[in-house]
Order: sequence, then C-alpha cells, then structure tokens
Amino acid sequence: MKRLAQFLGIVGVLWLLGPVTLSWLHDSRHLVVGSTAALASGLPALVTLGLMLWLVQRTPEAQVIGVLASVAIRLGGATILGGIGWWCIREPGEKPYGYLSWILVFYLATLITETCLVPREEQPGSQTHSTS
Repeated sequence: MKRLAQFLGIVGVLWLLGPVTLSWLHDSRHLVVGSTAALASGLPALVTLGLMLWLVQRTPEAQVIGVLASVAIRLGGATILGGIGWWCIREPGEKPYGYLSWILVFYLATLITETCLVPREEQPGSQTHSTS
C-alpha cells in the first residue's frame, strides 16, 4: 500500500509541475489535456504496479507471466483510455499533437516510477551494507 501511495504522490507532483503550471502560464487547455493524459496513462500503470506487488511472493513463472501481462495491460489500457479521453475532450479542428505529447510524458514517467517502486529480491550471497 505504501508503494501505491508513493506512486500516486510522484504522479501527482508531475501533474502539478506539468499541466497545472502550464495552465497558469499559458491557458487552461493544458490542464484539461494534461489531466486527461495523466489519467489515461496513470490508471493502467497503477493496475500493473498493484499486480507486480501482488506477484512479488509468487513463483518465478508467475512473475514472468505477470510482467508480460503488465505490458499488455499498460499498453492496451493507455491506448484505449487515451483514445476515449481524446474523443471526450477534443475541440473541433484541434490536432492531437499536444495530447499525444502529454500521453508520452506521463506514460514514460509512470513506467519509470513503477520500475523503481517494484521491489527486487536480493540474490543469495550478495553483499549487504552493514551499519557497524
């Protein structure tokens, strides 16, 4: 649960630094487009992070299947939610380039965040740092 909260905090900070800040500096459209992109990329990432945290204590085979399923969930979810999001917020004649840029930013940021938050098992015989 702690790692899911960390994930939400990191994505929230990115949202504040990106779309919220640009909406104050330029126009409010950045807030709508960036927030939709954050949700479209963030929700599948939250699901896959939860899946990977659940699979930590499972067999290696289950973990491999989980990694493969995570790729499908993340890509499929971001694509489907991104398409639905664009369909809901687009304005007549608007090009999707800004929206796709925000999708890319949030997709990569959530991927990096998820990768950093997934716990790794320590290999037997590896050296650990002592506090002596």
